[in-house]
Amino acid sequence: MRILKNILLCAFIALCVLSLVSCTHSGYCGAKGNKHNVKWKLDGEGTLTISGTGEMASYSDVLGNPAPWGSSEASKKTIKKVVIEDGVTNISEQAFRWCSNITEVVIPDSVTDIGGGAFCFCSSLIKVNIPENVTILHMGTFSGCTNLTEIVIPDSVQTVETLAFDGCTNLKNVTIPENLTDFGGNPFKDTALSDKKMKQNELLIINNILIDGSKCIGDIVIPDGVTKIGDSAFDRVVDDNEGLISVTLPDSVETIGKCAFSRCPNLERINIPENLKTIDDYAFFQCKKLKDKLILPESVEYIGKNVFKCSDAIWVSPISLP
Repeated sequence: MRILKNILLCAFIALCVLSLVSCTHSGYCGAKGNKHNVKWKLDGEGTLTISGTGEMASYSDVLGNPAPWGSSEASKKTIKKVVIEDGVTNISEQAFRWCSNITEVVIPDSVTDIGGGAFCFCSSLIKVNIPENVTILHMGTFSGCTNLTEIVIPDSVQTVETLAFDGCTNLKNVTIPENLTDFGGNPFKDTALSDKKMKQNELLIINNILIDGSKCIGDIVIPDGVTKIGDSAFDRVVDDNEGLISVTLPDSVETIGKCAFSRCPNLERINIPENLKTIDDYAFFQCKKLKDKLILPESVEYIGKNVFKCSDAIWVSPISLP
């Protein structure tokens, strides 16, 4: 009889463990004030489904408010696939941050906004579609997705913010619409797309905007047709004997972006093109060897703050700027 009781007890425990492993976890994740409008369900196979109507709640690991399906490192690792159902209109920032076992994400056209860092460090992510109604890719949205090899940015996207794909080391195929010209600082930093150019001491240029030249060294000639030196395009902390020495800009350049040549301590020479309109904030910050007298053309309309901070360069303008 005792043996039979032990067998039954073991069987009961086994059934309890099995039920815990295969059970479905669920809850609500709707926006504040209407939290029941969106709900989530994580099944025993690792598929997380988010359904409902309207916005998801705002989450942030950094601020101690993680998404309910990723409240611990262990729970993050149980998620293998994410399915957002039609009707949900956004993906919260940091919603799937550090969910390192997600391989695929399905996003419907109803989603119009993907928050900053939403898929940050999803290192197993191979496939993701960006819906046609998304207009902005926020800062660090796909940063650290080291297995992502291809991405199609739809025509609806108007802005790709700073470091949006930073550290996507295998990302080499990116489809970018011709009308996309608003890029933050180094959105493709340390990607296969950028590193291939950098190894050849070349420049990553997209839609006539110089996006990344941060690893270029020596004397660089920017090709004709480039209209903007992007934000942080050459920004790089380097050793005393590395980095840029001189830069030749074509007359097609109209804008030098924020921090474009920031922290280039060995930059000695740069010309100011005839059609330049904007020199943005901190453009030549800490360019300690830049001592040229730079004459600004009449075309210049705006000079940002601290453009030459921590450098000995001076600029001379024939016009009075506000």
